[in-house]
Amino acid sequence: MKLIRVSLLALLSLLCDAFLPAAAQPDTQMQFKVFKLTGTAAMIGDLSYIYASGVIDPSAPSRLHTLVVADKLPAGSLLFFDSPGGNLLAGIELGREIRADGLDTNVNASNGMDKMGFPLSKPSLCASACTLAFLGGRFRSIDDNSVFAVHRFYFPGKADDGTDAAQIVSAAVVQYMRDMGIDPGLFTLMTDGGQSDVDIPTHQQLIDLNVVNDGADKPVWTIESVPQGLYLKGEQETIWGDNKLIFLCGHGGSMLLTAIFDARGREALISSEHADGLLLDGQVVRTAPGVAVLDGFDNGNAVVTVGLDSDMMKKVLAAHSIGFSMQFAYDAPTFDGIADFNFTDGLRKIGGFMQTCR
Repeated sequence: MKLIRVSLLALLSLLCDAFLPAAAQPDTQMQFKVFKLTGTAAMIGDLSYIYASGVIDPSAPSRLHTLVVADKLPAGSLLFFDSPGGNLLAGIELGREIRADGLDTNVNASNGMDKMGFPLSKPSLCASACTLAFLGGRFRSIDDNSVFAVHRFYFPGKADDGTDAAQIVSAAVVQYMRDMGIDPGLFTLMTDGGQSDVDIPTHQQLIDLNVVNDGADKPVWTIESVPQGLYLKGEQETIWGDNKLIFLCGHGGSMLLTAIFDARGREALISSEHADGLLLDGQVVRTAPGVAVLDGFDNGNAVVTVGLDSDMMKKVLAAHSIGFSMQFAYDAPTFDGIADFNFTDGLRKIGGFMQTCR
């Protein structure tokens, strides 16, 4: 799918009533409101939700910093944007403040709380300078029906002065994107249209540019060594912690897979879950009884080792993604473990690694 391009006036019509309050008050400073998770929602941790609405002004970064310090907001708290944009350089500084505070970002508007204590979702807009501030989130996602819109920036005034200023700011924007781990191709989207055009990238485009990571970095697959031999490790930073999948040589050329994931204080529950399986391309492939063994807990992480016979290895080698799940029952709606890692790079390395196990 190609990105959607509309005029600035058409964008305001496209967004309808859900976005009019923020867009209708262009002179309003950005407002920050904090919601503490309550009730059942508080069981996921001592986190807070921060709603940022209105126009990004030059003092917005310092106001957010003051709020984070005063309310002692922990890293991992989630900041939601509902903003038509504002000061471009302030948007960059706001993004750097968000990254320094360890906050995650989303595009959503405040709509009250449900009975379990979770904030209710409402589609919103993040456009112009807001899209730069959004990049500061460690983990970044966009709610369905919310709009992430980019457009070309320009400077009024004399042509020469405007050109010089644009070059300086362009360099600053590209460097900021690189610092945030974003593909600078986003800058190409921002500058591709005319001054009055607004581009709305598709969700897939945002994933490809790493603008959106939906709570998880791309996994990194490496072959490493210990005195006992080599192993293949996949590691992924996620909103739930640092997850690892490690392929090891077993006896007689067999293979083992060790899954290490954050128990999130659920050690007792995890110890009672015996419906184990590999997640291959999003589907649970059950392990035989006794094949998966909970080795224990280390610094808050669950450590599980799974024996992989030849049939299971054939399925692993045919998969594009891999993970591990532990449940009370295979039809349970939730699981503990590791959601699918992209296995593309792992497949490139596992063949040579398997040769060392013979």
